[in-house]
Amino acid sequence: MMRHWEVAEQELMSDRAIGKAYLRIGAGPMWRPAILPELLVSMQQRFPKIVFELKNSRYAASLTDLLEGRLDMLFTGMTIDDPQDFRLVALPLTTVINNVMAREDHPIFTTVDAAGGIPPARLLDYPWLVYSELPIYQATTQHGLFERLGREPDIRLNCESLNSTLSILQRSDCLCLLPDAAVLATSCPRVVPVPVDLNYRHTRTGVLYRDELSDWAPVRELVALCKVRFHLENLPEAGQDDRQ
Repeated sequence: MMRHWEVAEQELMSDRAIGKAYLRIGAGPMWRPAILPELLVSMQQRFPKIVFELKNSRYAASLTDLLEGRLDMLFTGMTIDDPQDFRLVALPLTTVINNVMAREDHPIFTTVDAAGGIPPARLLDYPWLVYSELPIYQATTQHGLFERLGREPDIRLNCESLNSTLSILQRSDCLCLLPDAAVLATSCPRVVPVPVDLNYRHTRTGVLYRDELSDWAPVRELVALCKVRFHLENLPEAGQDDRQ
């Protein structure tokens, strides 16, 4: 209620001396590197009096921050289909595809077979880096390979920072399990998927926000930009039809 009142007050302010309004956004690792920066550039041009705060999200804590008004929107892949609170609007936007990633000139790519794939056993020939910001990646890295190959990978590094993870991958022979969108902005060399079939689970991802902010222009516009970005322009407006 306090955050809703604050937003309403900011909407009524016309004197620059009073200060700017804030849109507080929590974002998971898929969203931060490539997707939201592009959208926020457009948002800044359309709403020059709004300050956009982009924060790293940790799902349990960020969901509490969203419900209690410290965040206004949360871009995440965790339980997007079941927000479990009547105050939240949940809008699934796309599917996160987790892949084994390596630099584009990694020696593992010399082992591609005639069908264009790489034998899963080759994954055990190289050191592994675990992206540890989300615990699911460590568990999936260890157990996924063990279930398929009967051996755990040789994990040499654990890294909580996505930027550091990508930088290490670009400079080493490490392999790492990451969401596909997390590597889109890499270059010189690019970090790319390794064509190996491990049947890792895919996860739906999207945006959560409180229902009372549905009519606030910056929230409506950012939701609209997301729909265009993922070719979902025909989805209904925020409201009852968006709830999962």
